[in-house]
Amino acid sequence: MTVIIEKDQPMPVCATCKRQIEFLPYRIVTLEDKSSHIHVLHFHYFAPCWDIDDFFQFHVNERIVSLAYSYDEKILKQPMILKNMERNLDLWI
Repeated sequence: MTVIIEKDQPMPVCATCKRQIEFLPYRIVTLEDKSSHIHVLHFHYFAPCWDIDDFFQFHVNERIVSLAYSYDEKILKQPMILKNMERNLDLWI
């Protein structure tokens, strides 16, 4: 899933470093706990804020409901960037 951020929309806070995210893209993870409570976390796109191994160790009792990325609408108008994202699994995990 891709989320398009509008110009005046406030940026979220990173769940790892607790600082406001100031640039695109960033990761959006929706989790569900054992009690079926849903919550959304935001992360800076790259390490050290996003580390897949650390994420699964910290969220061992939750399951990922969805994983999304925020992008500027200009990026979505560039087909080569989208094709690269579709083909390059390293960008997603």
